[in-house]
Amino acid sequence: TFVNATGTAATTTSLFSTTASSTNLYSSGLTACTGSNAVQWTGGRFSCGAISGTITSFSTTSSVAMATATIPTALIPSTDNLILTIMSSTTENANLAVQFNSDTTANYSTMGVESNGSTAVGFSFNGTVLRLLNSSSIPAALVTTRIEINNFNNKWKSGNYHAYEVATSTPSARIDSSGSIFWKNATGRITSIDIAPWVNNTTAPLFGAGTYFSIVGY
Repeated sequence: TFVNATGTAATTTSLFSTTASSTNLYSSGLTACTGSNAVQWTGGRFSCGAISGTITSFSTTSSVAMATATIPTALIPSTDNLILTIMSSTTENANLAVQFNSDTTANYSTMGVESNGSTAVGFSFNGTVLRLLNSSSIPAALVTTRIEINNFNNKWKSGNYHAYEVATSTPSARIDSSGSIFWKNATGRITSIDIAPWVNNTTAPLFGAGTYFSIVGY
């Protein structure tokens, strides 16, 4: 027999039925997560929200040609690694010169190899800019350049780049360039990036209107 069943907690105010509802499930805050949204975890529950804009930023020249493109602090993620992509909108015959944090001292070094049927090697040690090797043998080419560099706080910065060029008049005329980059600066993170085209150590033709710049942090 059931004898002496006593206690103060077995009341309707403490029944599971008052809390075991769909609004209290771990997944109760979830909605469709698509596009720029992502699943998040806060206060013991999942939810869906927009990803912070500091993770990925984009910038495109819109209506004017530019001698130099600057990616400002607001568009650079404060992450340990950065990937920068530049896609030309018009044909050009130029290399790229890159500076970080407006540093004009001799802190930059590059080593690059380009191949277009033959192989050429280029390097620059202790220069005032990063000089990224593109082709001078294709007079009218569309260029895509990808730069990946660490962005550790208060550490030297090193990485690599890869450029691919295809001539518009002769699709078979192309060149592949790649190499390593080094910035001897251990103060903070990268907070600004200046990019300019150049030929033979001088300023080259302008970036065409519509040149595409993308920076991603991870």
